[in-house]
Amino acid sequence: MFFELPRKTLKKVKDILVWANKNKIKTRLDIMPENNVRRIRVDRTFDEILNMIKEEHIEYIRIILRKNMLWWGNLSEDPYKRDDVLEVAIFGLREENEGEYLIFIWVDKNKLDELKRKYNLKEMGN
Repeated sequence: MFFELPRKTLKKVKDILVWANKNKIKTRLDIMPENNVRRIRVDRTFDEILNMIKEEHIEYIRIILRKNMLWWGNLSEDPYKRDDVLEVAIFGLREENEGEYLIFIWVDKNKLDELKRKYNLKEMGN
Protein backbone atom coordinates (compact mmCIF):
# COMPACT_ATOMS: atom_id res chain seq x y z
CA MET A 1 0.00 0.00 0.00
CA PHE A 2 1.55 3.31 -1.11
CA PHE A 3 1.05 6.69 0.51
CA GLU A 4 1.48 10.13 -1.02
CA LEU A 5 2.61 13.28 0.73
CA PRO A 6 0.44 16.14 -0.58
CA ARG A 7 2.16 19.45 -1.29
CA LYS A 8 5.67 18.12 -0.83
CA THR A 9 8.29 20.51 0.46
CA LEU A 10 11.93 19.94 1.27
CA LYS A 11 11.23 20.56 4.96
CA LYS A 12 8.33 18.04 5.07
CA VAL A 13 10.37 15.35 3.32
CA LYS A 14 13.31 15.79 5.66
CA ASP A 15 10.99 15.91 8.68
CA ILE A 16 9.38 12.60 7.68
CA LEU A 17 12.79 10.96 7.26
CA VAL A 18 13.93 12.27 10.66
CA TRP A 19 10.65 11.10 12.26
CA ALA A 20 11.05 7.65 10.68
CA ASN A 21 14.67 7.40 11.79
CA LYS A 22 13.67 8.24 15.38
CA ASN A 23 10.92 5.57 15.29
CA LYS A 24 12.87 2.98 13.34
CA ILE A 25 13.13 -0.73 13.58
CA LYS A 26 16.16 -0.33 11.34
CA THR A 27 17.77 2.25 9.03
CA ARG A 28 19.84 1.20 6.05
CA LEU A 29 22.08 3.62 4.14
CA ASP A 30 23.29 2.42 0.75
CA ILE A 31 25.01 3.62 -2.38
CA MET A 32 24.76 2.35 -5.93
CA PRO A 33 28.17 3.25 -7.36
CA GLU A 34 28.39 4.60 -10.92
CA ASN A 35 28.12 1.85 -13.54
CA ASN A 36 27.02 -0.69 -10.93
CA VAL A 37 23.57 -2.13 -10.17
CA ARG A 38 24.49 -3.55 -6.77
CA ARG A 39 23.79 -1.57 -3.62
CA ILE A 40 26.46 -1.46 -0.94
CA ARG A 41 26.43 -0.04 2.60
CA VAL A 42 27.93 3.43 2.97
CA ASP A 43 30.21 4.77 5.64
CA ARG A 44 28.32 8.06 5.90
CA THR A 45 25.92 8.91 8.71
CA PHE A 46 22.18 9.41 8.38
CA ASP A 47 22.63 13.17 8.92
CA GLU A 48 25.29 13.41 6.21
CA ILE A 49 23.01 11.77 3.66
CA LEU A 50 19.98 13.74 4.89
CA ASN A 51 21.92 16.95 4.23
CA MET A 52 22.44 15.87 0.61
CA ILE A 53 18.68 16.10 -0.06
CA LYS A 54 17.77 19.11 -2.18
CA GLU A 55 14.51 20.41 -3.62
CA GLU A 56 14.93 18.32 -6.80
CA HIS A 57 14.96 15.11 -4.73
CA ILE A 58 11.63 15.48 -2.91
CA GLU A 59 9.70 13.55 -5.57
CA TYR A 60 11.80 10.47 -4.81
CA ILE A 61 10.41 9.82 -1.33
CA ARG A 62 8.45 6.58 -0.94
CA ILE A 63 6.15 5.67 1.94
CA ILE A 64 4.91 2.09 1.68
CA LEU A 65 3.08 -0.26 4.02
CA ARG A 66 4.62 -3.58 3.03
CA LYS A 67 2.20 -6.43 3.73
CA ASN A 68 3.58 -9.78 4.88
CA MET A 69 7.17 -8.69 4.21
CA LEU A 70 9.88 -11.28 4.63
CA TRP A 71 12.19 -9.77 7.26
CA TRP A 72 15.12 -12.08 6.59
CA GLY A 73 18.23 -10.28 5.38
CA ASN A 74 17.16 -6.76 6.27
CA LEU A 75 15.34 -6.87 9.59
CA SER A 76 15.89 -10.32 11.04
CA GLU A 77 18.09 -13.38 10.89
CA ASP A 78 14.98 -15.57 11.10
CA PRO A 79 14.40 -16.82 7.51
CA TYR A 80 10.68 -17.39 8.23
CA LYS A 81 9.68 -14.14 9.95
CA ARG A 82 7.03 -12.22 8.03
CA ASP A 83 5.05 -9.21 9.15
CA ASP A 84 3.62 -5.93 7.94
CA VAL A 85 6.11 -3.06 8.15
CA LEU A 86 6.13 0.60 7.18
CA GLU A 87 8.96 1.51 4.81
CA VAL A 88 10.09 5.10 4.32
CA ALA A 89 12.73 5.54 1.63
CA ILE A 90 14.30 8.12 -0.62
CA PHE A 91 16.28 7.58 -3.81
CA GLY A 92 18.04 9.69 -6.41
CA LEU A 93 20.59 11.41 -4.18
CA ARG A 94 23.49 11.65 -6.61
CA GLU A 95 27.02 12.69 -5.87
CA GLU A 96 29.20 13.27 -8.92
CA ASN A 97 31.67 10.42 -9.55
CA GLU A 98 30.26 8.46 -6.58
CA GLY A 99 26.80 7.15 -7.43
CA GLU A 100 23.31 7.25 -6.03
CA TYR A 101 22.70 7.32 -2.27
CA LEU A 102 19.59 5.66 -0.84
CA ILE A 103 17.96 5.75 2.58
CA PHE A 104 15.66 2.92 3.71
CA ILE A 105 13.94 3.13 7.08
CA TRP A 106 11.62 0.45 8.43
CA VAL A 107 9.11 1.48 11.12
CA ASP A 108 6.57 -0.51 13.12
CA LYS A 109 3.27 -0.64 11.21
CA ASN A 110 1.46 0.69 14.30
CA LYS A 111 3.13 4.07 13.73
CA LEU A 112 1.32 4.53 10.39
CA ASP A 113 -1.70 6.32 11.88
CA GLU A 114 0.57 8.79 13.66
CA LEU A 115 2.48 9.48 10.45
CA LYS A 116 -0.75 9.88 8.45
CA ARG A 117 -2.16 12.39 10.96
CA LYS A 118 1.05 14.35 11.31
CA TYR A 119 1.66 14.76 7.56
CA ASN A 120 -1.80 14.30 6.04
CA LEU A 121 -0.70 11.30 3.95
CA LYS A 122 -3.10 10.03 1.30
CA GLU A 123 -3.40 6.36 0.36
CA MET A 124 -2.56 5.73 -3.30
CA GLY A 125 -3.69 2.10 -3.54
CA ASN A 126 -2.30 -1.36 -2.98
